[in-house]
Amino acid sequence: MSDEVPNNYDQYFGTDMKDYSQIELFSTSSTSKPNKSNKLNKLSSNEKKIVNKMKDNSYLIVYRSIPVAFILLQEEESNKKTIKSSDEDTDKVDENNNETLNFKVTSLGIRRIYIQSDMLLDLIGCQIKKILENPNYKKIKNFNIQIELYSFEEHDIKLLKKIGFKKLSESKLNDFLIGSIYGVTSQIYELNIRIEDIKK
Repeated sequence: MSDEVPNNYDQYFGTDMKDYSQIELFSTSSTSKPNKSNKLNKLSSNEKKIVNKMKDNSYLIVYRSIPVAFILLQEEESNKKTIKSSDEDTDKVDENNNETLNFKVTSLGIRRIYIQSDMLLDLIGCQIKKILENPNYKKIKNFNIQIELYSFEEHDIKLLKKIGFKKLSESKLNDFLIGSIYGVTSQIYELNIRIEDIKK
């Protein structure tokens, strides 16, 4: 279990986090104030693609210079047909073939002391806003967001139901102690959003 995430970076983060962590956005030797746009222009094509992907798919909440919550949302590859956009480093959704898109929360982390502050709603809301403001999705009519939680995460489950998430499935964990003895289950919830309803 301890190797699950390190061995599956692409699945959880959409990219290799080892490669991402080694990208230097700003010069550490310069005494001048870092210029983000200039530095990004110096990145290789592959590095720029990784940085932009993390920027587009994730959202981080920082409080008093400390990261307190993180979410990463990825578009499901199975229902996506892409075409090359004007930016050679990015793909664009083929809007003529996709009226509904499916997204999945593949990474989520909230510091324990902030869970009761309903920060999960802020993370979900920020990701929805990103989707709505993404020019590549301007002709999309509907989109779905899926998230997996454990049955003991009762507070977060209540929050999801409060904003319209519905439970799609539930299954026992493949662990004798946790799944069979304690009865912990994995639950998949989904939120269906119609763009027409939001714009009313």
